[in-house]
Amino acid sequence: MHLDADHWHAYMTVEACKAGKDVYVEKPSCRFVEEGRKMVQAARKYNRIVQAGTMQRSGATSKRPRNWWPADPSEMSPSATPSKAER
Repeated sequence: MHLDADHWHAYMTVEACKAGKDVYVEKPSCRFVEEGRKMVQAARKYNRIVQAGTMQRSGATSKRPRNWWPADPSEMSPSATPSKAER
């Protein structure tokens, strides 16, 4: 397991593929399209499995905020509802 900042995800994915490792990378997997292309090229070239996911967003603390909002948007307070100009 390797933990790093978002801007390192693409580089570390390519390096892990070169080292013969399969990779699970959290989003954002890359910042630029070219980085994503290099990740795909490395996975294919070195025959590695690369999976992108959102693990940190599946924890209990991430699920809690959805309970704060009503299922029906019309039940929201006027201050929480965007005006037509804001939409």
